[in-house]
Amino acid sequence: AHIQHVTDGYFEALRIPVVAGRTFTRSDHVRAPQVAIVNETFVKRFAGGRAAIGLRLQLGILGPGGAGEPWEVVGVIRDVKTGSLGDADLATPEIYVPCAQSAMPSMFVAVRTAPGSEPRIVPELRAAVRAIDAELPIGTVTPMDQRVGGSVRRERFRTTMICAFAVLALLLSSIGVYAIRSQAVAARIREMGIRLALGASRRQLLRMVLSQGLRQVMTGLTAGLVAAVWFVRFVEPWLFATRATDVSIMAGAALLFGAAALVASWVPARRASAVDPVTLLRHD
Repeated sequence: AHIQHVTDGYFEALRIPVVAGRTFTRSDHVRAPQVAIVNETFVKRFAGGRAAIGLRLQLGILGPGGAGEPWEVVGVIRDVKTGSLGDADLATPEIYVPCAQSAMPSMFVAVRTAPGSEPRIVPELRAAVRAIDAELPIGTVTPMDQRVGGSVRRERFRTTMICAFAVLALLLSSIGVYAIRSQAVAARIREMGIRLALGASRRQLLRMVLSQGLRQVMTGLTAGLVAAVWFVRFVEPWLFATRATDVSIMAGAALLFGAAALVASWVPARRASAVDPVTLLRHD
């Protein structure tokens, strides 16, 4: 299990829900009994379904009672991603102990502020630290949204690359469909002139060309979805917080490519149906 050293107010500042028991308070000082808080995954993995409150843990860290003194569990919190949003899952056992009972040489300080107050709060925080110890070094002060965003910088880059290739694939496929449909319409240009001369309406001609294009599009989409289900295992490691076999994603991709293909089919059909029948019959 990962051991985290925190102060009282940490869970309240980050709004981490408490499932059972309590959080740390100022009464958990160096002369008080050694206490600890665990997360839900710790309870599932090590408590065997029993209530975790009151369990006594041997952590092997130095506390007020010495390295051999057990730590009593006084609270259980929800699982959180303490390292990065890019963590594979939340299934990491966590143990939290109060800093007053097991100090660390360096710490991060979490401060909850009102929205938009960062420019004023940062100088006040630095002044407060200097008032305690003028020689204490202060690291970078960063808004939480920037820290969260920085934790998924690699995943964001990969997602951007995947989206760029997806847009390129959509563009190339649309150009291909447009070229094929344009060639198909051009090959039947005299037939369309004859149909118009014999009384077919331009709307009927447009519907005929679009229906033929739609059948080809549906055939291509069906084959593409089958291939996507097979190839998806090669792409899934690159995805973040998304299942590649998600039905909504598959349906959305199919609708997007289908719409692009229909537009690519509609343009040559609309152009052919708008030409004068005499001009079409004279086409060599």
